[in-house]
Amino acid sequence: MDIITLNENQLIDCTSLVQITIGDYVDLWANERDTVELASGETCLRIEAHEVDNNFYHEVEFEEYEIVYDHYRERHEYSQNCHYGYIDRHDQGYFSMDADYVSFGDDMYISYYVAEMFGIYYCSDCEIDYHTDEGCDCSKYCFGYHDESRDDWSKGSEYKIGLEVEKEDIELKQRVSANDLLHDTGWIKENDSSLDKCSGFELVSPILPFSIEVSIMEQEGLYKPIHDIADYLSADCSGRCGGHINISKANTTSGQLLKEISGYLPLFYAMYANRLNNSYSEVKSLTKYINDSQKYYAFNCRNSEILEFRIFPAVKNINNLLWRIEFVRLILAKPTTDYKWALSQIVSNKSLLHKHLRLIFNDRQLVSKVKQFCTYLEQYENVQISIKRQQKMIARLLRVI
Repeated sequence: MDIITLNENQLIDCTSLVQITIGDYVDLWANERDTVELASGETCLRIEAHEVDNNFYHEVEFEEYEIVYDHYRERHEYSQNCHYGYIDRHDQGYFSMDADYVSFGDDMYISYYVAEMFGIYYCSDCEIDYHTDEGCDCSKYCFGYHDESRDDWSKGSEYKIGLEVEKEDIELKQRVSANDLLHDTGWIKENDSSLDKCSGFELVSPILPFSIEVSIMEQEGLYKPIHDIADYLSADCSGRCGGHINISKANTTSGQLLKEISGYLPLFYAMYANRLNNSYSEVKSLTKYINDSQKYYAFNCRNSEILEFRIFPAVKNINNLLWRIEFVRLILAKPTTDYKWALSQIVSNKSLLHKHLRLIFNDRQLVSKVKQFCTYLEQYENVQISIKRQQKMIARLLRVI
């Protein structure tokens, strides 16, 4: 056995040494256990070797053997087993073919997360990838959000009404194209990001004439456009969906219009109590509605003219929508800022509003609405109706019933 004696008397077994032939330590000697023989036949320190498919390579050999770093498995791999594309928003690199990659046009992306950074999404309906600039195959079924302006069919009416109906129903969404529906009915079918991405859509009516003098069933210009989309009004929906009603009155701001009917606001809260904590229809005081208009308030003074009733939940069917519009008409026909007078209209058997409420509320429910009216009035407007008056109103209601 050959032994080398160093200056300080260290002994080295020469038979355990091998000479490095590649890398930063070329021509130096090292313990055999610290080295590895490469696929090329060269020898390098083990810490400088990279294993690829049970073979070892030094990084200086990567180009020759077409070895790259696989950003998916986070290891080195033969380039023939990888794709090249975007690994994040700014950088490109190699990634395994086993990755859940996206190929779109001339580019590839390591994942859908990265692809979405470039506006590329997968549509489960079309079962294809698409870019947001072009839309998917089923984008023909909906316009982009607010891409189309609504037609004005109001013909100079003093009051005007616009309807927004949100639905989540893939069958109705894909029944006809957005262009065909617009051509046939005047309604705009558009996407809405607050709804289910695949099945959600919003129907937006033309601007329609609205009379507060006669029943909506006698208003052909309003009733017919609604009847034209009756099937869509019965479409499926979820708790995310709403049915917004927009009203304007000539020479009247939205704030003035809301104030004119403010005596009835607690009735809306009593009728749609499940919507009060909804982030899309937040309940505020009258002053807040008028002076600090916000899109997601229950009553949104959208601009100088349009008052949006957002408190209504999803439309169930055509009769449900017609009932709501008639409800709004009756309130506009007898506007008041006096909460006590508004409450008297709810309980009086001579009141058209009372008769209309009785179409959907039974005895017990209507009594409950009167109690809730008083509760919400105090909660949101800090106005109290005495217990004695409440009892009087309930007694009056019970006699009517």
